[in-house]
Amino acid sequence: MRRSKTLALVFLVGTLLVGGAAGFTLTQLLGPGACHGRAERQELHDYLAQALALTPAQRASVDSILDKRHRDMLAASAPVRPRLDSIRLAARAEIFKLLDPEQSRRFRQIIAESQQQQEKK
Repeated sequence: MRRSKTLALVFLVGTLLVGGAAGFTLTQLLGPGACHGRAERQELHDYLAQALALTPAQRASVDSILDKRHRDMLAASAPVRPRLDSIRLAARAEIFKLLDPEQSRRFRQIIAESQQQQEKK
């Protein structure tokens, strides 16, 4: 019975990691606005504060929790980031093979815009 629980836990953790990595990779491929930058996180904080009618003390606590979550997620993704970057670049290379010269030019532009957006965050 204990082995079954351990196996189930390992499977669950593996699924969460793969799902997180896949989601992170997709957001990198999708470009601007796909990831939550500082402005998007602030909008989420504001939305929750308003939707839940949080008191100032609750708002401060919720903001702290969400900020910690963001830091923890960045830290959790750091070890796999090089692999994710490799996957992103490989996907781009495959896409470039499908495009005509004008589409390639536009795709390069989209990538550049995405990188500029990431630098702002």
